[in-house]
Amino acid sequence: MFFEALKRVFDSFGAYIFVPIMLYIIARVMKCNRKRAFQSALFAGVGLEGFSLLINSFIPIITPLVRSMVSSTGIHLPAIDMGWQTTSIVAYSTNVGMIYLGLCILLQVILFLVKWTDVFQAADLWNNYSYMVWGSIIYLLTKNMFLALGCMIILTLYTLLCTELTQKRWSTYYHYPRCTISALHTIGAAPFAIVLDILLDKLHLNKIKADPQTIQKN
Repeated sequence: MFFEALKRVFDSFGAYIFVPIMLYIIARVMKCNRKRAFQSALFAGVGLEGFSLLINSFIPIITPLVRSMVSSTGIHLPAIDMGWQTTSIVAYSTNVGMIYLGLCILLQVILFLVKWTDVFQAADLWNNYSYMVWGSIIYLLTKNMFLALGCMIILTLYTLLCTELTQKRWSTYYHYPRCTISALHTIGAAPFAIVLDILLDKLHLNKIKADPQTIQKN
């Protein structure tokens, strides 16, 4: 009953209401003053809603174009990638996903409090759908709850590792002190990128100037 009720809350309010509320609560727990906590929550809600409006306006325009391309070229591409919104809807509509949401937040908070990590991963609340959707798929295929939960825990820890590896680089590049990014779909390829960066340096390909300004000059 609890998870069904929680699911109805997600379905009714969506990310642009639920995420700001949770961010406000987390900010207050972290002893942030009311004004700053409210502003942070408000900006997050406005940003999420604006992004949703943009995506929802874009899809009706691009869909006929894709269908026209398929019919005119003969390329068989019947599926359209609907992006993260559809993925998050799937993640937050399953009991497995909702069960892990609570466990995930608890795990992330505990790891931070015991100083196992310096990254407060729980602040990236909404992007937990990245783990939840994979766990939901595994449960759908295997009906094994422990396997699904184990997969989501491993993905969470893997993301945390990648986040720690890239924290200094990310913070320096974007000029945000003591900040990083902890979304699986964004940071998951970090180990491969680091290895590739070393390889490109060994081949001296890092000396090639291929930035937009150089390309335009040539």
